[in-house]
Amino acid sequence: MTWMKCQICAVDKETLPVKAKQATIHGLKDTVFHVCKECLEAAHKAHLDKEFLLKKGGQG
Repeated sequence: MTWMKCQICAVDKETLPVKAKQATIHGLKDTVFHVCKECLEAAHKAHLDKEFLLKKGGQG
């Protein structure tokens, strides 16, 4: 883990390098994003439970 600005919440925290595919006009490209643990857990939860984002945003 390194101290960097999280690319999701934009806060200086300990981040993890996360490898993901990014869509570009030239096709998919492997990209490394630096994401904090809290955002990574929230993204994983949202992927598993589609209603999570609605609850988290106060809609449900």
